[in-house]
Amino acid sequence: MAIDGSTLNEEEIIQYVHRKYIYYDRLPKLIGGQLGVALSVILLLEKMVVHKIPHMCVLEDDALLCDEFEDKYKKTCADLPHDYDFLYLFKHPYYYPTGHSLYKKPPPNFLHYINSHTSFRFGDPELQMPGKKLIEKALPVCGIVGFRVSLLGAKKILHSVKPIYFPIDDMIMHMVIKRTLNAYSVKKGIVDTAGAISAWDLSENKLKSNVWGTTNYTIVLPKN
Repeated sequence: MAIDGSTLNEEEIIQYVHRKYIYYDRLPKLIGGQLGVALSVILLLEKMVVHKIPHMCVLEDDALLCDEFEDKYKKTCADLPHDYDFLYLFKHPYYYPTGHSLYKKPPPNFLHYINSHTSFRFGDPELQMPGKKLIEKALPVCGIVGFRVSLLGAKKILHSVKPIYFPIDDMIMHMVIKRTLNAYSVKKGIVDTAGAISAWDLSENKLKSNVWGTTNYTIVLPKN
């Protein structure tokens, strides 16, 4: 099911354009890794819809699972509202509370973007949900290292991300920003990544990403 975008030839890409998987005019702005990840997720969600799979857990190839992942995953899923669409299993270091051992200070340009495009702010108490110990309302998160999606959530995502106009995690971020996706996040990550954690920080001793591609791109939400 996974697609290596760097191996796609011109004919294959043209076929994806004709089948309305990719916006032709966005091709110059997308690198092979971004196309590969987006197509991989889209084809997986399409399979989910065709076979009417009610829920699915999706992990990227550089995902690192916490100890006792299966047990913690089940408990986390039990905390979800019945009408959820999407759950981030990866907690980006920027999103932990200040003072937490895993917290990492977001760069100013990232923080400005997030805080200027969503009604929620970092550390906003409204993210917390009464009676929920394991999950909270989601801010738009960089990276989809690990996530759980419902059948309805898969249908919503497919409606918004086809044709591909941007990296898949950013397209999902746009849905979270616009509140068209009923999205939640774990309070503490149960999935980590062996790769780079953001487009603005590629200096860490982690696997080099084939998705970020640049450190200064501008995110532009589609008009529709």
